[in-house]
Amino acid sequence: MSSDPFFKFLGVKGEEKCCSSAGKSEMRSQKPTISRSQPCMDAGGRSSVISNKIEDIVLDVLVALKNGIPPRVCFFNRHIWENTSLENMIMKGTGDSCVTVDFANPQSRAHLALMFWLLSNLHHQMISGSSSLKREIFYKSLGILKSLGYPSSQSIVDSVMSDVGALLSLPLRHLGVLSSSRGLIAGDLQLLSSHSADLGASSVILDTKSMGNECCAIPGDIASMSNEDFAIQSSAKLVLIIEKDACFQKLLDDGILEQLKPCLLITGRGYPDVCTRRLVHSIWKQLNLPLLALVDADPHGVEIMLIYRFGSLAMSKDAEELAVPAVRWLGVHPSDIPNLGLSAHSLLPLGREGNAKAEALLTRPYVQAHPQIYNEMFALHTRLRV
Repeated sequence: MSSDPFFKFLGVKGEEKCCSSAGKSEMRSQKPTISRSQPCMDAGGRSSVISNKIEDIVLDVLVALKNGIPPRVCFFNRHIWENTSLENMIMKGTGDSCVTVDFANPQSRAHLALMFWLLSNLHHQMISGSSSLKREIFYKSLGILKSLGYPSSQSIVDSVMSDVGALLSLPLRHLGVLSSSRGLIAGDLQLLSSHSADLGASSVILDTKSMGNECCAIPGDIASMSNEDFAIQSSAKLVLIIEKDACFQKLLDDGILEQLKPCLLITGRGYPDVCTRRLVHSIWKQLNLPLLALVDADPHGVEIMLIYRFGSLAMSKDAEELAVPAVRWLGVHPSDIPNLGLSAHSLLPLGREGNAKAEALLTRPYVQAHPQIYNEMFALHTRLRV
C-alpha cells in the first residue's frame, strides 16, 4: 500500500501503517505534534482561522493513519436539491446530507489525495496572505493530476476545489480562490474601497461615470470582498440585467443609457460568475434599486434569471451573499410569444435537451412556490421557443 497516492502524498511509509493491536491502542492516545504556522492576519483574523482549520483536518488524518485507520472526509452535498430549502425567497443549503470520500474505497483515493494537495496550497495562501485565480491553480495542478492518473482538466480541479471549500464550510472566494470575471457594467457607478480605512483613505476600484455609452469589466476583486469592504455610489434609479453580451452591446449602441437615464446596465455574458452576482447583490443591498432581468424565453435564459434571484444549487451555502430576491423578470416571457406576431420560421423546437431543462426547472422549489413563474415555465415546456 505504500505506493498508494494518498500515502505517497503524505510521505507515510507502508510499514508505518501496520501495527499490533496493543500498539494501536497506544497510538490512539497519542496525537502527532504539528507546529502551527503564524499566518498573516487579515482584518477579521480569517486567514488564521482557516489555516488552523486546515491543520486540524490534516492532524485528524495523521492520527487516523497512525492508528491504522483509512482516512476519510465528509462534507456538505451541494449536488442535490433535497439539501436546500427556500427561506426568505432564497435557496439556502440547509440539509444534512453529506458526501464521504473514503480512502478505504480504491476509487476515492486519487480524489482524496488531490483534495489534500489543494488544502496544502490553500494553507500556503493563508500564511502568505495571497490569492489565486482558478486558472493559476489548474496550471499548478498539472503535475499532481498526472501522477494521480487524472486527465489535465480544469473542470476536475474546480470540482475538487469546491469539495475542499465544502469541507472547510467556506465559499472559495473566502479562501482566496477567485474566478476570472466575465461580467460587464455600464452607467453611473463608483465602487470605493475602504481597505485603507486605518489611514483614513479610500480608493476607487471602479468608476463608470465618465465612460458614456462604453462598458467596463466588473473587477474580480469584488468576489472576495464583503459589503463592508466597499461603498457604492450611483445616481441610477434602475438596474437592467441582460443575459447575453450581444443584447447588452446592442442596447448600448441604441442609446439605452440615455433613454432610461440614469440607469445601470449589467451582463454576466450568459450564466453569471460570482463577481457579477456579488456586484448585483451589493447594489441591491446598498442602493435598494429596482432590478429587472431581460433574458431569452428559453430554459437557459429563464434559469439565468432564477440564479440571480434565488441562487444556485452548487453555491446554496453562499446564497445570503449572492442571491437577490428583488430581481424581477422583465421578459421575454413565453406567454409573450403569441403576441409578438412572429412567423413560424422564427420559432424553433425546444429539442430533447431544452425539454429536459424545462422539466427540471418545473421541479425546482422556488419555481413551484411562484405560480406565475411556474405557469410561464409550463407554457415554455409545452410549446415552441423563439
